[in-house]
Amino acid sequence: MRRMWTSIKTIVGGNTVPHDWTVCRDGVPVGRVYYSKQDAGVGSWFWEVWNSPGASGQAWTEEAAINAVKENVSRDEAEPA
Repeated sequence: MRRMWTSIKTIVGGNTVPHDWTVCRDGVPVGRVYYSKQDAGVGSWFWEVWNSPGASGQAWTEEAAINAVKENVSRDEAEPA
């Protein structure tokens, strides 16, 4: 079955957050990616998956962070309970 992946702006307190996306699979939110500046002005993208047991990490690009969410959601779905 082919899945539909989309990203929507993350909303906190009724406002959208710059450089912050909720990743959805088939219209259901499954994770989040967001950009954060680190020390010395170097930034990176952080990602997290909301399924159990969940996973999180960092990536150099937004695309890599979104792919990490997709891979971890798909891996969790494929593993037997």
